[in-house]
Amino acid sequence: MISSPEIPTASGSDSTTAIDVAPLGAAARNRGLPFKILDVTRPASSKPDGDSLVLSRPDQHVAWRSNRLPVDCLTLIDRVRGAANQAH
Repeated sequence: MISSPEIPTASGSDSTTAIDVAPLGAAARNRGLPFKILDVTRPASSKPDGDSLVLSRPDQHVAWRSNRLPVDCLTLIDRVRGAANQAH
């Protein structure tokens, strides 16, 4: 994740569908994480049922993926950064 001053809207797999990812950016900023949104056009050869949102670490490890934001973006950011309380 790379620092970004603005959090744009990321496109879904259908170009007419937009997913507002501002809550995820706000959660990252809340925790002091560098964060950048990349709006990437899906290649025509990709699977149509693939996830529209992908959260990738700087080492390009995919930390999370989905077609919608979680209800609690702060919990997701905490889990990705290794700070979430996990039940044993």
